[in-house]
Amino acid sequence: MPDLLTINEALAKAKTALRSGNKAEAKALYGLVLSHEPRNAVAKKGIRRLTKGKDGSLTETQVNSLSESEIARLTSLLNLRAYEALEKASKSLYQNHPEITVLSKFLSVSLLMQKKFREGLQVLNKAIKSSPNDPELFLNRGNLFLELRDLAEAKDNFLRSISLDPDCAEAYRELAQINRDLGEIGEAVKNFSRSIELSPNFFGAYSDLFYLLSYLPNKSDESERLLSEYRKSVERERKRTFTSFNCPKEADRLRVGFVSGDLRNHPVGYWTEGFLAE
Repeated sequence: MPDLLTINEALAKAKTALRSGNKAEAKALYGLVLSHEPRNAVAKKGIRRLTKGKDGSLTETQVNSLSESEIARLTSLLNLRAYEALEKASKSLYQNHPEITVLSKFLSVSLLMQKKFREGLQVLNKAIKSSPNDPELFLNRGNLFLELRDLAEAKDNFLRSISLDPDCAEAYRELAQINRDLGEIGEAVKNFSRSIELSPNFFGAYSDLFYLLSYLPNKSDESERLLSEYRKSVERERKRTFTSFNCPKEADRLRVGFVSGDLRNHPVGYWTEGFLAE
């Protein structure tokens, strides 16, 4: 990427262009990302949706129904993990626009992260009826079933998501976790590896795979290769320049608490006490 535009900035600009209806600019930005990172899963997914018009991409009508500031607000709350606020904001919009798939996604994620699984499942079931070819909806529903420990339903949803979007790294990772829990070790290794192949900087998938490999009796050349790739990814990430931070304009109240009483006699504890006393 040019020095003035990082990969993450290009992806963010592409999403903004897509939401505002500028498909040509979005396609050009996704293409620019792929010219530097040919396996970038987000860019590949964006290009595919632009060229095939999959369900789940915002239609022109949907874009006009939601302002760019509303989408940015929801995205910021998600990035900040302010799930209670995200639920409130997305639910307010969802009640007026239940047909907009992206609102179902924001709302279902906020409910999932607050462990409101049954309510989230209702939202996703309704969304899937109207958008049966949206892979992200099946991915979200699979995560809900995973939290409910219904591994069979979770696996079916992850497989459905992959059938609709074969390049979704996150779906392969989630499927691999199901494989691992079911004792399907070979399939787990294969799907974790596929997730990393699609998204070389997917550190969560690396972590899961290395943890699994650590319990296998025989270490292979493939393990050494994966470790080498992981080190390269870490080095690339270390050199990436931090340029921006997404946060809502209306800041929520700051909530601070001690992680453990053990910190009271720890240097961090002394520092925190002084900080809170100010």
